[in-house]
Amino acid sequence: MNIAGAVRHAHGWLPVGRGVAVDGRFTIDGKPGRTSSPAKGYSFAAGTTDGPGQDGFLQGVTLAGESAEGAEEGADTAVVDETRRYETQVKRWGFAAAVASWALSGFKRWGVPTRVKEAHAPKPVLLHFGDVNTSEVHTREDQSWVAVDVPVQMLRIGRLLVACVPAEVTTTAGARLTRWIKETARAAASSSDGDEHWEVIVTGLANGYAGYVTTPEEYAAQRYEGASTLYGQNTLGAYAQCLCELTKDVIIHSEGGSELQRVTTALITDTAVDDDTHATTERNGLQGGVPPLDLRWPPWKSFGAVLESNVGARGKDSEDRECVYSEMTAGRDEVSATFLCGRPRRDTRPPPFGTYMLVERLRERRQIRDETDESDLKDEWEIVATDDDLNTFVEYSSAGPCGFGSRLTLRWRPPENVPSGMYRVGVRGVARGIRKFVKNESPGAYEGYSERFLVVRPTK
Repeated sequence: MNIAGAVRHAHGWLPVGRGVAVDGRFTIDGKPGRTSSPAKGYSFAAGTTDGPGQDGFLQGVTLAGESAEGAEEGADTAVVDETRRYETQVKRWGFAAAVASWALSGFKRWGVPTRVKEAHAPKPVLLHFGDVNTSEVHTREDQSWVAVDVPVQMLRIGRLLVACVPAEVTTTAGARLTRWIKETARAAASSSDGDEHWEVIVTGLANGYAGYVTTPEEYAAQRYEGASTLYGQNTLGAYAQCLCELTKDVIIHSEGGSELQRVTTALITDTAVDDDTHATTERNGLQGGVPPLDLRWPPWKSFGAVLESNVGARGKDSEDRECVYSEMTAGRDEVSATFLCGRPRRDTRPPPFGTYMLVERLRERRQIRDETDESDLKDEWEIVATDDDLNTFVEYSSAGPCGFGSRLTLRWRPPENVPSGMYRVGVRGVARGIRKFVKNESPGAYEGYSERFLVVRPTK
């Protein structure tokens, strides 16, 4: 397909978790509806057919009133038995759901409010994350366990429209989004660009994450995907309504932007951190809390120390000087090293390069003469990759008593086109050890590196 024409984009914030009014055009019964505050259903804990979740949970569990429809007189015995199993599920886990929702509310509200149960029907609510529109829980968006305001974006390249949704969209839901967007594009283009064919791509997990997006029919079935649709059965309609408005923006361009963009953006408080903010800026959100100190575990190791590594065989470098290294073949092997570190979330902007992980290559040694005109050899390293690269991986795990200790496992797969030479992987961050905690001092910086290893290009 040849692409030619205008290149435009439109972006808006959709307050889907605050109760968005959805036009009847995008609802299953043609009547106006609303989204709801975020919650997950029982079948969320059941997992999927190819990836089962917790034992004791089932997919397809709906409220007793809904599942009872299959238990009419004369119904198949298997249907009746399955219905009773679902009803037993709701009763069995009702108390657990109340306790979980109480904890997620910050221990301020017991159980799941009736209005939430009604808004999410036929989904029996297992986890309710609170309502930011009430004073019962938290009123700030940054104190929510899940997103309530989500970024939605539309890109236009000629006749190609790319709808960016921060969620996992099912195949059928994506097909409906595509149809609605095409209809909107044709209507908007009839007065300007002409009523021609439009290509639409719906891309999920864009700019954020907010669960699943299912059709009302898939939602009613309450399998894993429906139970993981956070904002009720009108979630798809809310996204469709927003994307159709943004579609008009990219086709009928206006300098002021759409009304939807201006309204939804105003609902969100700008919480961006200033570039000059200290690396240990306090976080106040529920998930922002970190332990008061970092425990060195094992205690005889220092922050930045290598705990495990797959490099370290003894050999000789190109200058026949003894050094410790393993030989890795680019495009085939993987380097792995586990470091003792501080809690990563204690550091809002990892120093000094905005990254936790570094991959460095040894440059040619240079001779440095000091004031006494004596010569010395100094290793000089250059950064070739960080944790922002596609071939690097960072895995976090807690360690020690109460999980106060932290470990980072850094992995790097040298790409085939990487220059041959000596490399090392490293970690940098901040930590607040026991001594600094007792003295009430700020966290201190640390760094650590693996032993060097040799990377060679593969032989053809």
